[in-house]
Amino acid sequence: MTTQELFTNRRALGIAIGVAAIALVAFVILITGGGRAPQRPQDHIEGTVVAVSESAATITVRDTDGNEITLAIMPTTELHDASGTLAAIDRFTRDTVIAATGTFTSPLSFIPATVTLTSEPALLTYTNPALNISFQYPRTWRPDPRYATIDGVPTGVIGPDGFFTVDALSSVDVPLDDVVNGLVNIVGMPYGKNPKRTPVTIDGQQGTYILSTTIDQNATSGAALVLRYPRPITLKSTSFYYFLLSSDALSIEQLGQTITFLK
Repeated sequence: MTTQELFTNRRALGIAIGVAAIALVAFVILITGGGRAPQRPQDHIEGTVVAVSESAATITVRDTDGNEITLAIMPTTELHDASGTLAAIDRFTRDTVIAATGTFTSPLSFIPATVTLTSEPALLTYTNPALNISFQYPRTWRPDPRYATIDGVPTGVIGPDGFFTVDALSSVDVPLDDVVNGLVNIVGMPYGKNPKRTPVTIDGQQGTYILSTTIDQNATSGAALVLRYPRPITLKSTSFYYFLLSSDALSIEQLGQTITFLK
């Protein structure tokens, strides 16, 4: 073999090796994503909303296993209602059902990329620990700013088709009828003249519905439910023996029949 032939063969071998090396690099790039670490698949959770904090930008959900997971809503998180339209965090009220994709930062902490409202109940749950009471009301109703709050819980809620307010009555342990008589005869007679009184038992406790029987411009409350507490509650060192739910005549019984005492 001449020197020229030897040089030619070595050159051809070098080219072949180079091509093979390029092919190997291309294969490695293909299977490794160009040298970048493979992206972790996003986690997915579904659950029922149990608490929302607009100030802290968090939504707490209870998943299908009963775990309460806190979703930290970031500026980049997309919130959607059931139709897919972008929504604000206040759209995600208690008892709504959501689906979220994102990343767990701990077993009970989650940073979502998207949160989607998948189901909205017709009724929401009103819970007032200070008054030891819970009941359901239409989801379209909102807190009424004209009324005070107790430990951050509104005492007045209003909607397009009704309202309610809550309070505690009677710092003295007197019979139910005495409490009802005092209520219907207060100045202004808010339930009109000779309102209808209907005895009722709710969650094991005796009570009375008060319903106006006349169209009275002064009957601003319209209707009420007086219900004896299982045991007195204490507000600002004062004991109270009865719960008062005021509402419109069309809503009072629908609200009242869902009442439960917390303890």
